[in-house]
Amino acid sequence: MSDPIHQHGPETKGLSLFERNFGKGGRRGEAIRAMGCFLHGHPLHTCRGPIVAAHARSRGTAGGNGNSDDLFNACQGAYEKFGEYGTSVRAQAALEYNASPVLQAVANKAKLDEKLGPEGLVEQ
Repeated sequence: MSDPIHQHGPETKGLSLFERNFGKGGRRGEAIRAMGCFLHGHPLHTCRGPIVAAHARSRGTAGGNGNSDDLFNACQGAYEKFGEYGTSVRAQAALEYNASPVLQAVANKAKLDEKLGPEGLVEQ
């Protein structure tokens, strides 16, 4: 079964590492940060720090496997609370908050594909 959020295709070939991770010209990362924290308003969470465009899945060594489709929006506090992908820290936070950075990234991808064009890499 293919992973819908973490696919690399021809649209990423020839892009710099930064552009693969944050979209052409960083536009996807900017749009993610503009959304605010995905936990804003949650009764167990108080937002703190700047909003970051964090990767819901591991980018691998030196970010080489990054994908701008994996981005979720989190304040610094939420980013620290959810920890790294695939860790027990993230699993515990997901249970505690009933929230998933991966599912948030899927929802963000749908919004940004509509706003920024196919794959969210270029403006239409």
